[in-house]
Amino acid sequence: MYVGILSSFACALRTTRFAQVAQAGSDQTVGLRQSVYLDGSASSDSDGAIVHYQWTQVSGKKVSLNNAADSVANFVSPNVRRGRTLMLVFELKVTDNQGASATDQVTVTVSRRRAAYSKILRHVFALRL
Repeated sequence: MYVGILSSFACALRTTRFAQVAQAGSDQTVGLRQSVYLDGSASSDSDGAIVHYQWTQVSGKKVSLNNAADSVANFVSPNVRRGRTLMLVFELKVTDNQGASATDQVTVTVSRRRAAYSKILRHVFALRL
Protein backbone atom coordinates (compact mmCIF):
# COMPACT_ATOMS: atom_id res chain seq x y z
CA MET A 1 0.00 0.00 0.00
CA TYR A 2 2.76 2.48 0.90
CA VAL A 3 4.60 1.68 -2.33
CA GLY A 4 1.52 2.56 -4.40
CA ILE A 5 1.05 5.88 -2.58
CA LEU A 6 4.72 6.79 -2.95
CA SER A 7 4.71 5.79 -6.60
CA SER A 8 1.64 7.97 -7.29
CA PHE A 9 3.21 10.89 -5.39
CA ALA A 10 6.46 10.60 -7.39
CA CYS A 11 4.51 10.50 -10.65
CA ALA A 12 2.58 13.63 -9.65
CA LEU A 13 5.83 15.43 -8.85
CA ARG A 14 7.29 14.61 -12.25
CA THR A 15 4.26 15.97 -14.12
CA THR A 16 3.91 19.19 -12.13
CA ARG A 17 4.84 22.16 -14.32
CA PHE A 18 6.03 25.47 -13.03
CA ALA A 19 4.41 28.36 -14.85
CA GLN A 20 6.26 30.65 -17.15
CA VAL A 21 5.60 34.34 -16.61
CA ALA A 22 5.09 36.90 -19.38
CA GLN A 23 6.14 40.42 -18.41
CA ALA A 24 5.15 43.00 -21.04
CA GLY A 25 6.56 45.88 -18.98
CA SER A 26 4.97 48.94 -17.45
CA ASP A 27 2.30 51.06 -19.12
CA GLN A 28 3.77 54.10 -20.87
CA THR A 29 2.72 57.63 -21.83
CA VAL A 30 4.51 59.09 -24.85
CA GLY A 31 4.31 62.08 -27.19
CA LEU A 32 3.85 62.23 -30.94
CA ARG A 33 6.18 60.42 -33.34
CA GLN A 34 8.39 59.06 -30.57
CA SER A 35 10.23 55.75 -30.65
CA VAL A 36 8.45 53.43 -28.22
CA TYR A 37 10.03 50.24 -26.90
CA LEU A 38 8.00 47.31 -25.59
CA ASP A 39 10.29 45.28 -23.35
CA GLY A 40 9.39 41.70 -22.48
CA SER A 41 12.90 40.70 -21.41
CA ALA A 42 11.80 40.27 -17.77
CA SER A 43 9.65 37.28 -18.81
CA SER A 44 10.79 34.03 -17.24
CA ASP A 45 10.24 30.29 -16.93
CA SER A 46 11.25 28.67 -13.65
CA ASP A 47 11.59 25.14 -15.06
CA GLY A 48 12.99 25.80 -18.52
CA ALA A 49 13.61 28.64 -20.93
CA ILE A 50 11.57 31.10 -22.93
CA VAL A 51 12.23 30.21 -26.57
CA HIS A 52 9.68 32.36 -28.40
CA TYR A 53 8.31 35.88 -27.99
CA GLN A 54 5.40 37.28 -30.00
CA TRP A 55 4.11 40.85 -29.73
CA THR A 56 0.72 41.74 -31.25
CA GLN A 57 -1.34 44.89 -31.19
CA VAL A 58 -4.69 44.26 -29.52
CA SER A 59 -6.38 47.65 -29.90
CA GLY A 60 -5.89 51.26 -30.90
CA LYS A 61 -4.74 53.02 -34.05
CA LYS A 62 -2.69 50.50 -36.05
CA VAL A 63 1.09 50.98 -35.90
CA SER A 64 3.93 49.20 -37.65
CA LEU A 65 5.48 46.96 -35.00
CA ASN A 66 9.18 46.18 -35.53
CA ASN A 67 10.91 43.07 -34.11
CA ALA A 68 7.56 41.56 -33.06
CA ALA A 69 9.20 38.12 -32.57
CA ASP A 70 11.90 39.44 -30.19
CA SER A 71 11.82 40.16 -26.47
CA VAL A 72 11.98 43.89 -27.24
CA ALA A 73 9.76 45.30 -30.00
CA ASN A 74 9.42 48.91 -31.08
CA PHE A 75 7.30 51.31 -33.10
CA VAL A 76 6.93 55.03 -33.74
CA SER A 77 3.95 56.57 -31.97
CA PRO A 78 1.26 57.89 -34.32
CA ASN A 79 0.05 61.44 -34.74
CA VAL A 80 -2.79 62.59 -32.49
CA ARG A 81 -5.15 65.51 -33.02
CA ARG A 82 -4.91 68.38 -30.54
CA GLY A 83 -6.81 67.73 -27.34
CA ARG A 84 -6.98 63.97 -27.94
CA THR A 85 -5.13 60.93 -26.66
CA LEU A 86 -4.78 57.46 -28.10
CA MET A 87 -4.66 54.22 -26.16
CA LEU A 88 -2.67 51.45 -27.83
CA VAL A 89 -2.76 47.99 -26.25
CA PHE A 90 -0.15 45.33 -27.02
CA GLU A 91 0.01 41.71 -25.94
CA LEU A 92 3.14 39.68 -25.38
CA LYS A 93 2.91 35.91 -25.70
CA VAL A 94 5.89 33.88 -24.48
CA THR A 95 6.39 30.19 -25.16
CA ASP A 96 8.80 27.97 -23.25
CA ASN A 97 10.93 25.04 -24.40
CA GLN A 98 8.12 22.60 -23.50
CA GLY A 99 5.45 24.40 -25.56
CA ALA A 100 3.60 26.07 -22.68
CA SER A 101 2.73 29.74 -23.08
CA ALA A 102 1.66 32.80 -21.10
CA THR A 103 0.49 36.30 -22.04
CA ASP A 104 0.63 39.82 -20.63
CA GLN A 105 -0.57 43.18 -21.92
CA VAL A 106 0.81 46.70 -21.83
CA THR A 107 -0.95 49.98 -22.65
CA VAL A 108 0.77 52.87 -24.40
CA THR A 109 -1.01 56.22 -24.18
CA VAL A 110 -0.11 58.67 -26.93
CA SER A 111 -0.73 62.31 -26.08
CA ARG A 112 -0.12 65.47 -28.07
CA ARG A 113 1.45 67.04 -24.99
CA ARG A 114 4.69 65.46 -23.92
CA ALA A 115 4.90 64.27 -20.32
CA ALA A 116 7.65 66.76 -19.38
CA TYR A 117 5.66 69.65 -20.87
CA SER A 118 2.60 68.60 -18.85
CA LYS A 119 4.63 68.62 -15.63
CA ILE A 120 5.86 72.15 -16.33
CA LEU A 121 2.32 73.39 -16.97
CA ARG A 122 1.06 71.82 -13.74
CA HIS A 123 3.88 73.51 -11.84
CA VAL A 124 3.18 76.93 -13.41
CA PHE A 125 -0.55 76.71 -12.68
CA ALA A 126 0.15 75.60 -9.10
CA LEU A 127 2.29 78.73 -8.57
CA ARG A 128 -0.54 80.99 -9.78
CA LEU A 129 -2.96 79.68 -7.14
